[in-house]
Amino acid sequence: YGAGNAALAYGGIGTYVFAYEAGVNLANNGTVAGSTLQPAGFQVPSASLPGDDTIGGSATSLIKGSTALSGTWRVMGRATTTAAYGKGTLFLRIS
Repeated sequence: YGAGNAALAYGGIGTYVFAYEAGVNLANNGTVAGSTLQPAGFQVPSASLPGDDTIGGSATSLIKGSTALSGTWRVMGRATTTAAYGKGTLFLRIS
């Protein structure tokens, strides 16, 4: 997908996104509707500065955007836990 094409627009077919999904268990190679996904990332504690190893520099929380994605996305990772919990992994837009 995308053949390494840097000109692909954000959210376009063939692009990847790390996203949050709140409803179902996510199994690699499954597909989900973009309407159930929100772009996501990790948040580092405010006490931790770049290069500060005192707390290991570990991420402590998953944060998400407020806008759902369009299209259909292939699950490129795995996040299986209680369905009520939010999950985050990598997705590839396929349509």
